[in-house]
Amino acid sequence: MTGQRRVLALIFALAVVGLYFVIFHTDPLPLNHESIGLGKAHVAHTVFGIVLLTAAGYLWYRSEAVPLRRESMVRQSVVLRISAIVLSLIAAAIHLVLSLVNLIPGEMTAGPVFAALGVGYVAGAIVILYGKRLLYTLVIFYSAALVLTYAASRDGLPVESIGLFTKTIEALLIASLWFLIRSERNGTTSRV
Repeated sequence: MTGQRRVLALIFALAVVGLYFVIFHTDPLPLNHESIGLGKAHVAHTVFGIVLLTAAGYLWYRSEAVPLRRESMVRQSVVLRISAIVLSLIAAAIHLVLSLVNLIPGEMTAGPVFAALGVGYVAGAIVILYGKRLLYTLVIFYSAALVLTYAASRDGLPVESIGLFTKTIEALLIASLWFLIRSERNGTTSRV
């Protein structure tokens, strides 16, 4: 097995295991954590899964299995910027809808807090569209704070699909902004 194939195999393994830890949490799903003896530490499993998925993405981005020329790096910067804007707007839409309707059983989301979170993501999309690297970092910290807040709030509350989906979107936003900052540092800046 060549070095590139080993890296691709490692990336695939990290992605599969990461998805397992993020998705297969509770009883109705086959091979859920409780049935195979991983206990009920669902928050830790979700965070661990997101870390593994981020590691897989980082390895894929940095690997020689996917060589990039300067022209393709400029295109990559445009794709990353558009991806980050779209992800930020998706996160905004989810939070704004939750501010209007209580869609999560057992949780009160309707109200000004979720509206403010949604407006924060709209502001994040605007920052990504017009901002500089320093401002991207603020969006990264904003998203990371919301992911960690959600993880910390799950001690007494169940992990539900809307929350997991939203946190996955936010983790992807963090990753795309981080890669965008790196590509702009390498001198491949471009504006949408």
